[in-house]
Amino acid sequence: MQQKEIKDLLKSREIKVTNNRLLLLEVLANENKAVGRSKLQKLINCDRVTLYRTINTLIDAGIIHKAHTGSDDVYYAMCKHTNCSHLAHQHKHIHFKCKECMDIKCVETSKELVVQLPNFTIDEVNIEVTGICNQCQQN
Repeated sequence: MQQKEIKDLLKSREIKVTNNRLLLLEVLANENKAVGRSKLQKLINCDRVTLYRTINTLIDAGIIHKAHTGSDDVYYAMCKHTNCSHLAHQHKHIHFKCKECMDIKCVETSKELVVQLPNFTIDEVNIEVTGICNQCQQN
């Protein structure tokens, strides 16, 4: 994703274009996997508060989402669907964590995942699967 595309994306969501937002989105857009908060902080070179504000703004706008929270670090990835918004993220995928390379990837499923719990209202479903990714299996 080019910088102009990122600027257009921010403007389309009525979000001010800042250097931190541009850098964060460039990193996430050019990765083929989720990126941890600690790595983002090093790459963007900003303080924690600024990073968290930037991340929360982009999550609320439906541009990025949390991809993994099961460790000491939280991972983030770009939303691939343009209909994600501050009201709801629309992706129906799983987060796959490879036990060998430790990469976390968003993987689309061939069928829609439906979770129903009697007498419960579900706001969000996060599914994390662990195993060995196809790249590590080939090595």
